[in-house]
Amino acid sequence: MKGALPMRLLALAAALTGCGLQATTGPTWANERHPVALVFGGTLQSHRFNGPTFGGRVGMAVDDGLIPRQGFVHMGYDLRAIPGRLVIEPRLDLGLGGPIARAYSGVGAYLGGAASGRVRLWGVDDSKTEFNIIGSHLDLVLAARGGAWAPPEGSSSTRLDWEASVELGVRVAIISDVPSGPAGRVQAPVTPAAEEGGE
Repeated sequence: MKGALPMRLLALAAALTGCGLQATTGPTWANERHPVALVFGGTLQSHRFNGPTFGGRVGMAVDDGLIPRQGFVHMGYDLRAIPGRLVIEPRLDLGLGGPIARAYSGVGAYLGGAASGRVRLWGVDDSKTEFNIIGSHLDLVLAARGGAWAPPEGSSSTRLDWEASVELGVRVAIISDVPSGPAGRVQAPVTPAAEEGGE
């Protein structure tokens, strides 16, 4: 039982071989105001295969002096629609803070969903069979999200604040094939002579 946790952590590290930093900006719809949000975040996901994603991000309003208003953790799934070119990521968002357009006197809670599309602009083509000790790539990101904020406990207001946004930005990722073992290695062709020698 004690050895199960390290093995699970090792399996998770093998699956999550990409670490990306992302910055996006775009309009947000919340209450009567429509501020422009600036969002910074990071995500872990598989480098070469469809798989789970985990990450977090911080959002702030551009017209309010770039003061962080909200923080999120998200869990999602990468779907390689066009390997090496386009990745679609639906995800679930959990957050603390408050709407971009409304400052709470306490800390509210958020639940919502989001989706993003990442288009490869430059870098390692993960659709090719090769082995990279370390590499990088740059993606163009289009993201959309929507959800609801619940006011802080003890607040005089009990209504939910709905919030949605559409954001455009870039993502820089550092990748490696080392944790995934031979998955990305080039397989040498087997020659007839090698086969005879093996017998």
